[in-house]
Amino acid sequence: MGGIGKTTLAQKVYEHPSITSYFDMRAWVSVSQEFNQEQTLRCLIGCVTAASRDELHKQNQDQLAEFLRKNLKEQRYLIVMDDIWSTTAWDSVQRCFPDDNNGSRILLTSRLKEVAEYASSGNSPLNMPFLDADESWNLYCKVFGKTEFLLVFEQIGRDIVKRCKGLPLAITIVASLLSKIEEEEEKWKNVAKNVMGDSSDACSRILYLSYNQLPHHLKACFLYFGIFEEDYEISVKELVRLWAAEGFLSTEKHVNLEKVAMECLQDLVDRSLVIVSKHSYNGEMKRIRIHDLLRDLCLREARLENLLNVNGVKKPCRWISHTSIYFYDEVMFEDEYFHKSHSFHLTHLSYSWNEDVYRLLSHLKLVRVLEIRNIYWDRVIDLNVLANLVHLRYLALSTNRFSKIKLFEHWNMQSLTVSGYDVTLDSSEAYRIWKMPLLRNFCIGKILSLKDPPVVYRNLENISWLDSKLCTKDLFTMIPNLKTLGVYCGNDDDIPDCFYNFVHLEQLEKLSIKMWINSGLVMCSIPWATSLPNLKKLSLLMSYLQWSELRAISMLPNLEVLKLINACKGSEWETYDGGFHRLKRLVIKKADFQCWNAVGDHFPMLECLEISECYCLKEIPSGFADITTLALIQLSKCSDSLLASAKWIQEEQNNNYGNDALLVRSENIWESGFASTSAKWIQDEQLNNYGKSILARFENISLRVNI
Repeated sequence: MGGIGKTTLAQKVYEHPSITSYFDMRAWVSVSQEFNQEQTLRCLIGCVTAASRDELHKQNQDQLAEFLRKNLKEQRYLIVMDDIWSTTAWDSVQRCFPDDNNGSRILLTSRLKEVAEYASSGNSPLNMPFLDADESWNLYCKVFGKTEFLLVFEQIGRDIVKRCKGLPLAITIVASLLSKIEEEEEKWKNVAKNVMGDSSDACSRILYLSYNQLPHHLKACFLYFGIFEEDYEISVKELVRLWAAEGFLSTEKHVNLEKVAMECLQDLVDRSLVIVSKHSYNGEMKRIRIHDLLRDLCLREARLENLLNVNGVKKPCRWISHTSIYFYDEVMFEDEYFHKSHSFHLTHLSYSWNEDVYRLLSHLKLVRVLEIRNIYWDRVIDLNVLANLVHLRYLALSTNRFSKIKLFEHWNMQSLTVSGYDVTLDSSEAYRIWKMPLLRNFCIGKILSLKDPPVVYRNLENISWLDSKLCTKDLFTMIPNLKTLGVYCGNDDDIPDCFYNFVHLEQLEKLSIKMWINSGLVMCSIPWATSLPNLKKLSLLMSYLQWSELRAISMLPNLEVLKLINACKGSEWETYDGGFHRLKRLVIKKADFQCWNAVGDHFPMLECLEISECYCLKEIPSGFADITTLALIQLSKCSDSLLASAKWIQEEQNNNYGNDALLVRSENIWESGFASTSAKWIQDEQLNNYGKSILARFENISLRVNI
């Protein structure tokens, strides 16, 4: 039964601390009815390796399967295949999962009992039960947010819950709906009346009732979820930009449309119509998804309203979404099918940018949103072919080839993104960006040339990746409201001025810096604290800094997130008092340091520590046991001694501060020399013969040993 809690239960298991620490690797893939083997393999590989998208794109289906198998070999892994619908889907991937008799597990969820029994290794599948009366009422109260009601409202509520027949999704949605309605007897009785009828369609009635209660603008926002693939995790940042471009939202002057969109999304979440699948470090929504039954509702209602066509254009409509790779086989290019479309999404086009696509684009006269992914471009992408699309507000393209972008002029453009391998902006066309006065988001692989704007552009909030030599005072003073900036550093002589000029971006909150060469720049000489007083998030990629140079960065007064990805060199990092006093999240990836000297006072507000592919680091500083704000330590591809130190910190926090909320998650832990079938014996021998050692602090922690 859809909505009975299969995925919810699987997620609880998948994220439980005892599971994350037990398995070397974990991977989650949503299969869905429209099974795509290649896409499933890519998703699984992405969970268990650091392989790049470009590297995977070069491999065919058989190569992907073998690549996955090799990476899982001799690892203790947990694979979750959620929402699997056919035995064929299971047969096509099961050979990728080696059985090394080491405790690896595969967990499936399915609506079909025969699929579960077919894939089972002998144990009986768990049949999810409906909730009983008490469980149903408890869930209702939990979602509603209180347990005490006036007698008349409790009676109506219990009557409605009874009609949900123990289905958690129905109970959750109806409780969310009633929590939005004033406690007036007549209004509650109307809800009860609308869910009357045959119990078999009670859930459907509740879903429709919740949808019908939405304000008009929220109905459009909700139905728009139908453009996304089943079980697709949707980027919140992407979604709010799409809603803004579609024109669903109305706002007063000087109010950011994306802020209004976030309020609308929160409303849908509060009504339990949308599920938050991933939060950012500060608790904000990062990724969301929608339940299959609710997506089915979106598709039905959108088709009834003649709003949406999915995978096949049958008649003129407002939104077109094509997720199949067989675009040319399933779509005709006649004018009448496209001339009313405001939104066109083509997400798996494995063909070249040819005459058919040109002809298609010529028909999209009213289009506001255009998204074309995974297309084989020519070496030069001339976007002038889109010049006749005068209503275009949102453009997202991606390619897997080296490409040079030629811009076009669009007065209504709000977001323009071209992603892919080595995509650059044609120098002769760069000035055209200033012909788009409403542009808020501009993201291209490399922007190597950009003339200063003729007037102040107050709408531009996000630009990347900008060559460092373009980061001038003249440019930054003309885009004063920039909040997010990505900088590409490829020339030694231009880098210093780039940093000093950041002082002119008073609204800048997020900064990412890529350095493709060993710049030799002494960053500690840069006045970070005064240059970027409002910066909240800093990401350094391939910057090759000395660890000591982070001392100046630590003085940023409002820095909350620091990501160091292949960013620092040297064997030792020593932190100091007075820095990182607001840092909440620290990410260190691909660093070769062996020793980290720090005390808790150096990171007084740290909540999340993530360390990945730091094979030489033996332990997290013991002073982290004194950071009472610490809530998560996440390790991936690190030594087992590092995991042991994290466990020790967890135990110390629990013992000394009563903090049992600190989670330690680990994946793909690299076994050092003392971790073997005789690891415990070696540990005891070290303690007996050599006294205090790194293992002495962890004597109460059982080491995980793969046999």
